[in-house]
Amino acid sequence: GDDGRIVSGVTPWAGTYYDFDPNTYLRVDNAYVESQWGTWYMFGDDGRIVSGVTPWAGTYYDFDPNTYLRVDNAYVESQWGTWYLFGNDGRIVSGLADWDGSTYYFDPSTYLKVTNTVENINGNYYYFDNSGRLVSWAQYPSDLTADAKATLAIQTASQFLGQGYVQGGNNPQTGFDCSGLVQYAYGVAGVQLPRLSEQQYYATMPIDGSQARRGDLVFFSRTYNDGSNFDPKSMTQVGIYLGNGKMLDAQGNGIVIENVSDFGQSYPTYYGRVLNF
Repeated sequence: GDDGRIVSGVTPWAGTYYDFDPNTYLRVDNAYVESQWGTWYMFGDDGRIVSGVTPWAGTYYDFDPNTYLRVDNAYVESQWGTWYLFGNDGRIVSGLADWDGSTYYFDPSTYLKVTNTVENINGNYYYFDNSGRLVSWAQYPSDLTADAKATLAIQTASQFLGQGYVQGGNNPQTGFDCSGLVQYAYGVAGVQLPRLSEQQYYATMPIDGSQARRGDLVFFSRTYNDGSNFDPKSMTQVGIYLGNGKMLDAQGNGIVIENVSDFGQSYPTYYGRVLNF
């Protein structure tokens, strides 16, 4: 120290803090220790005091960047810009958790809050809205709310993004065409739709494009001509509307997310709301 005496305890040095063992006077590395003031701090492999989200003892903790104290019972932004919840014991939270009057779900692998998602947890289906709050749950997909069913259908179809288009395909083993993907995705969500895009059109309630919301279906007529589809409403292509002018569908380039207008420039476009939601 400044008086030449050997130092013990938490000590400022070179713009940070270190801890020196009161018995051996050696620098303390990779340890969570009680200071001479009774507060606890984490010190890293290089001996420096730790701040931010840090792995320790098989889990993660967060240490305040100003006080260096462990953060308990708080939802905080990490040094990477991602947000995590830490419990009363300071450990990072995963799974279902109550916070600020609502229930949320934190992914067991990433610890991130899930949003706009249906999760199967212990055999039940839980729907979390775009803020991550638990909105509803049900034992079976068919008992979910309409918004939850739409979300589950979109989740299911999204699993196959990047796969190729397969004419006549209607399941994960054979691949998908446009109506096969829609039928399968909504089937997982507990909604039974007919097989062909034109049949699916007549199984929906027609709506104006300005009314379209997530989970509605987008139909296009006469995207090919086999000599029989001269009817202006001969639906030959269908996709799942995602909002903001985008849809998820299976087409010649495979299963993709694209702008509705990219198809709509060339083909008549129609929207339908699934009737048995």
